[in-house]
Amino acid sequence: MNFSDEVRPSLTSYLFVIAPFIALILVKGLTGKWLDVFYTSDWSIASAMIYMTSAINVRSATSKFSGNIKQSGLDFFMARTFMMAMINIVVYVVFLTAPSITVGCVQIGLFICASLAHFKYGRAATRLSEAPKID
Repeated sequence: MNFSDEVRPSLTSYLFVIAPFIALILVKGLTGKWLDVFYTSDWSIASAMIYMTSAINVRSATSKFSGNIKQSGLDFFMARTFMMAMINIVVYVVFLTAPSITVGCVQIGLFICASLAHFKYGRAATRLSEAPKID
């Protein structure tokens, strides 16, 4: 399996995530309201959704390896991914209660981290789903 075959499924699903943000940036840019990009809480919600979707995808890909996979590693991955989603939800609430450019930048930074994780975990899920079943 080559790199593009591993990335394509993640890229396909990511296009549905990133499309509204491209539209948001374009609209804000065309109206001259660039700072409004930092004053939307959508970044945190999308980040949390990316993490939880990634966790489900990896967990589903490991189902055929029941009993043949290191459970502690999978549990740690699930806990770490859940924790990242919760951090994004906390940032979302903070932004709703006290919106600021700083929190807006943190949201965008966390969105970039979630996006990178989406591709990393997507590649892992693709490799796992296409690996031969171990009996």
